[in-house]
Amino acid sequence: MRKYLIEKILPNIIAICLVSSLAYLLLLIRSPDSISDEFISNLIAASAITLLLVVGFSFIKFTRHRSFLSSLLALGFRDVFSSRDELTAHISLNHIFNNIRSNSDLFIAARSALTWSLDYQNLEKIINEKNIKVTFVIADPNLNMDNSPIKDDHGKDDIIGSLKRLNRIQVQSGSIGNLRIYLIPTFLLSSFVFYEDTKKGETGVLEFGADMSSDERPTIILNEGYFLKYIKKIYWKITEKRDPIDNLSSYLKMFD
Repeated sequence: MRKYLIEKILPNIIAICLVSSLAYLLLLIRSPDSISDEFISNLIAASAITLLLVVGFSFIKFTRHRSFLSSLLALGFRDVFSSRDELTAHISLNHIFNNIRSNSDLFIAARSALTWSLDYQNLEKIINEKNIKVTFVIADPNLNMDNSPIKDDHGKDDIIGSLKRLNRIQVQSGSIGNLRIYLIPTFLLSSFVFYEDTKKGETGVLEFGADMSSDERPTIILNEGYFLKYIKKIYWKITEKRDPIDNLSSYLKMFD
């Protein structure tokens, strides 16, 4: 019975909690006017339960339950990191730039994309030299910051700064690669990055901790499998029936 619980039941509980928290996030994105204290509480609770389960079960690596670890790996779990610093020691932006497969997609859904925008020159390089199609999903800086689920949110300045840096990217004429930026009417509480690694294949980086310090941002690394398939689908749906910014330079003039 214990073996069945560990190998069969617990992975499904993790899956249900993770999908539930992401479903709340998708509903928040699609219906920002529906935000309520109860809704935010449910979202935070679902995310917290998911994190506790995943981080707790990462301890399995150091126990005798190897079969359960194999089940998690089969579902696509590759690693869990407790902080941004720990993450970047294994998967830095330079690692992604150097190992992303040519003629593929780089998808970034983030609150402000500050870290990515600071490396806009390498983004430009992979767009033009590796034919990467880069997609950003970022909160619209025109949003009323009073509606942010984060108290005293100062993210608006980060968003505008990120957009100004991304606007410096020059896509060469005739390049297969491109840059698309979607501004959405809500604030993401987690970030998601998807790319194809030349060695690891499809890779997802799901980081929690908007507006938190770098040592307070747990991250789940996913490879091709059950979880990545549906998480990728949820985040890509954000761009459906939405148009990317047509002229970023003109848009940014309102913030000058």
